[in-house]
Amino acid sequence: METPEGRLVEILQAHGIDFVATLPCEKVKGFLSLVPQHFHELPLTREADGIGICAGLLLAGRHPAMVVQNTGLGNSITDIASLLQVYRLPLTLLISWRGVYKEAIEVQRNLGTKTPRLLEALGVPYTIVETKEDLKKVAVAIEDGRRGRTPHAVLFSPQVWEGSPLSSLSVETQASSPGQGRALPPKGRADQQVPSFQRQPRRADLTRYEAIRAIMDHVDGQAVVSNIGIPSKELFAVRDRPLNFYMLGSLGLATSIGIGLSLGQEREVWVLDGDGSLLMNPNALISLGLYGRGDLTVFAIDNASYGSTGDQATPTLDRIDLELLAQACGVGNTHKVHDASELRAALAAPSEGPRFVHFLARPGNAAVPNVPLSPGAIAERFMVALHDKRE
Repeated sequence: METPEGRLVEILQAHGIDFVATLPCEKVKGFLSLVPQHFHELPLTREADGIGICAGLLLAGRHPAMVVQNTGLGNSITDIASLLQVYRLPLTLLISWRGVYKEAIEVQRNLGTKTPRLLEALGVPYTIVETKEDLKKVAVAIEDGRRGRTPHAVLFSPQVWEGSPLSSLSVETQASSPGQGRALPPKGRADQQVPSFQRQPRRADLTRYEAIRAIMDHVDGQAVVSNIGIPSKELFAVRDRPLNFYMLGSLGLATSIGIGLSLGQEREVWVLDGDGSLLMNPNALISLGLYGRGDLTVFAIDNASYGSTGDQATPTLDRIDLELLAQACGVGNTHKVHDASELRAALAAPSEGPRFVHFLARPGNAAVPNVPLSPGAIAERFMVALHDKRE
């Protein structure tokens, strides 16, 4: 490929990149036009959601990259630090570096000039690509991240794309040729009619701990992703197993990680999410509707409180119904349950597409100790168990 965008595609392919999560930026529209032809593309609606999905893909043994603008980097700081770095997940970040080269927009310049220092403060290694000749540095960056088991950021100056015919294409002429295309899930997915919206009166019979215990009574070889804080501690107390991925940080990304895990391998995936987490990142429900497969179940354990921080009330108490929100995001296979018998019925129901189980629960935390594992140890044993057919 003679264009710089084509050369970047070749480098990524040569180093095994298979999924590319994307957010739009005018400066890299030429490269974005090539992505669905050569990779499984995951168009995103929020940077943090992409970090979670890519983390799940990495845990599954895949090799994703993520395209973001540097102005969106700030939306990902917590998730880079408390997920990618501490669990040692080597995500390649392809960053469109606005604000430095021939930048006419003042707000872009303010963050653009600070981007390298921001990455340095985070301890994220980065590589600057300023010209077409610098593109060979991308290969070095990918391998450096994998060796160090760390995210590595590649900053692309707009100068790289100057003179490329792809950079001046209109949206109409950028229509993708047949290729791998968007990573729409092939397994157990069907178009479904979204039910009419009708909020039900709130009823809760079990605590979150009791709900987790009821869910885990049905586990048989599934990979389980647990929401951060006390939910992970309660899961550990109920039933610790190598196939549990305990989140210790990055609130809001449990479902996102589950989506990536489901896309990246064949084992069934269950996610223990919560109301506070999903309200922090409702974009995960959009991605669930877009990319969720039939082997993915999200249990939204909704106790209408931020249980790990003092039981402050969430809007699900009297304002928002998470099941209806999931339906509005295109998730057709939803269930609202209150107890173990309703849970059994939901799990026995025919499953087309991702399953969303809205489990209403009472506030309250079980008196359980911290998870006695480091993030690195959690990730290591989980990845080994994920690919062990005996598990």
